[in-house]
Amino acid sequence: MNLVQEKPINENNQKKLKVSLVVVIVLIVLLVAIAIFLYLYMQKELKKQLKVEIDGIPNSNLSKSNSNVFFINNGKVYTSISNIAKEVGYTYYPGEYKEYTESKNSCYVTNSSELVDFTANSNKIRKYPLLSQSEPQDFEIDEPVSERGANLYLSESGLERAFNLKISYDQSQNKITIMTLGYITSKFESGFSNVIITKSEFPKDVIFNDQKALLSNLVVVKDTSSDSNLYGVSLYKDNQLSSVIISPRYTSIEYIEGLDDFIVKTEDNKFGIIGKDGITKVKPSYDAISEIDKNYGLYLVTSGQKQGVVNQNGKIIVYQDYDQVGLDKDNQDNNVKNRYLLLNNCIPVKANNKWGLIDKDGNQITPLEYDTIGCATIKNSNTSSNSVGITLIPDMDGIVVGNTYETENAKINKYGIVNSKGKLIVGVTADYAFAVTLENVTKYYLLINNQNIDIVDYWNKYTANIENNAQENQNAIQNQNVVVTTQGDATVQGTTQGTAAEGTAAQGATTEGTATEGTATQGTAAQGTAAQGTAAQGTAAQGTATEGTAAQGVATQGTT
Repeated sequence: MNLVQEKPINENNQKKLKVSLVVVIVLIVLLVAIAIFLYLYMQKELKKQLKVEIDGIPNSNLSKSNSNVFFINNGKVYTSISNIAKEVGYTYYPGEYKEYTESKNSCYVTNSSELVDFTANSNKIRKYPLLSQSEPQDFEIDEPVSERGANLYLSESGLERAFNLKISYDQSQNKITIMTLGYITSKFESGFSNVIITKSEFPKDVIFNDQKALLSNLVVVKDTSSDSNLYGVSLYKDNQLSSVIISPRYTSIEYIEGLDDFIVKTEDNKFGIIGKDGITKVKPSYDAISEIDKNYGLYLVTSGQKQGVVNQNGKIIVYQDYDQVGLDKDNQDNNVKNRYLLLNNCIPVKANNKWGLIDKDGNQITPLEYDTIGCATIKNSNTSSNSVGITLIPDMDGIVVGNTYETENAKINKYGIVNSKGKLIVGVTADYAFAVTLENVTKYYLLINNQNIDIVDYWNKYTANIENNAQENQNAIQNQNVVVTTQGDATVQGTTQGTAAEGTAAQGATTEGTATEGTATQGTAAQGTAAQGTAAQGTAAQGTATEGTAAQGVATQGTT
């Protein structure tokens, strides 16, 4: 054995081993550095990628970079109605509700509880309750529905209102979090023993509305200290039910979306209204209360067999003197958006089988003198097969009214038109009032003496003629100081100090606004005012035509 020669060999092996270890360490360090770099890079890229979580569960479909469900502008999230609907429990349809079109600038979504209508560039959405007979209501949203490509988009606040949910956006994480109403309700019910909204004995529509209250941090709670089944409302703040707004002493509580009011029912079955601040707006004294218009805060109240209307502050708008407030439930006119408030002003009321109109401020504008509001049926060979009866004519601010007259052989229905101020603008002489829609264009007709008259076209020409004659009269007045009006054998002189009030005299006006046994010529009546009437070019309403009224009938050739 040569011990002298083995020592250098071992030293060489150790040197090689050291070199190998260094190389391995360097490689490991490089690999670690690369791994850290890749991790940091991936984290950076992940932050760039939009992340979406719905009801606590990541949604990979909506998180895809090529998704057009969301777009973000200046930190604000805008959501596609068509693409989000299915993800939050709704079904999407193109076109306006009941219009049955494939229009891309309007659409609606629906689930088992509610239907919501959208129109591009509008800052209003319309909600239709599906669990009750309540009227559909309009809601204002913070930004108009916007168009982007073939999709309609909602702002965060608009999305929350339309779909009854909560949405938040963490810009640092590029993460959108959505919580649906059902998820929010389950969180409250599992977190608080006195929150039993979905387990209560309330009707389904009341339960749904009380769930919506949670979106405003208002919580309907049960009194768990006894078995009395009484309910109140508490405020949710800082992850707890912080204060009592409405004491738990009511057998039923229903939240009113948008107004943040609560309809409460006492143990003796009387209804009232309490605000979100706990202030009683309407004392519980009615047999029933229901919301009829959100914009004006109007409620239908019922006691016994009589109905009336109060506003959300308890002011009486319509006294409980009527057998019915609002049109019949089966009214089929699509122009009737709210059967309790026509043309945003007129409340239909009925007593002793006669209809009248009261405006939204409580003023009677049409007395109880009509047998019907609207023309429901069309039975005449002179009308087309797609003719439908009408109640409203929006293009002329008109409401169809009718009376029934008895003859020797039968009862005859006749129809006329009043405007939203309650004034008769077309006399009650038409056999039918109906609409015909062709190629998405709707026209409105009156059938008079077996002739179909396009009433909107006729009315536009009639009012234009009145305006022209008014201007001519004004010019004449400015050119003379003394007017002479002939009324039968009497001659009245006066100075032109006024205007033709409540109407315009075309070709002249008589004193007191009435053409009696003669024709008004050359100007205006005494004091320069034709009050309460108009004698207007081919318009004769038994000697008086008020406010440009085509009264007692409409005929062709521009005569009345």
